[in-house]
Amino acid sequence: MPRGKKRQQESDVLELPEKKGVKDVTKKRKAIIKSNSSENKGCYLEGKWKNELGSTAEFACKDGQINGKYMTAVGKASGYYKLTGSYTLSGPNNDVIVASWVVTFNNSVYGNSESSCTWNGIFYPDEGVLYTQWILVRYAERKDLWQSSRIGHDEFKKLSD
Repeated sequence: MPRGKKRQQESDVLELPEKKGVKDVTKKRKAIIKSNSSENKGCYLEGKWKNELGSTAEFACKDGQINGKYMTAVGKASGYYKLTGSYTLSGPNNDVIVASWVVTFNNSVYGNSESSCTWNGIFYPDEGVLYTQWILVRYAERKDLWQSSRIGHDEFKKLSD
């Protein structure tokens, strides 16, 4: 190899196992891997995502941390809200992401919605779906505390990088 040229190391390329007869999934997996910046290798969450209700999340990843913004399509809230969280790589090939983030619904557009929501999820690159469970907590009088929390799930699909 000529001097001065950097050789790509095997550790710089993440190879995922091929599944027999699943060419479209393999193409999607390779596209997701290719879309990662070298600085955030392995954070396939980077970019814009949409769930089944039309809410969107935009993630930026660095050193195991997630920052971004969230726009809900449901409830008494409007505009973008700051999100923050963390992620870790898991699985036998270190290509599965376990992540969690929080959004407090208080912004300059709608003001204080008196609620906060956390999402915890897992992303499998061969499916391209971020499966999450969420807990939404909203203000309630102490006598109504029993009805202050809601629990559900969302499936986010990537829109863009």
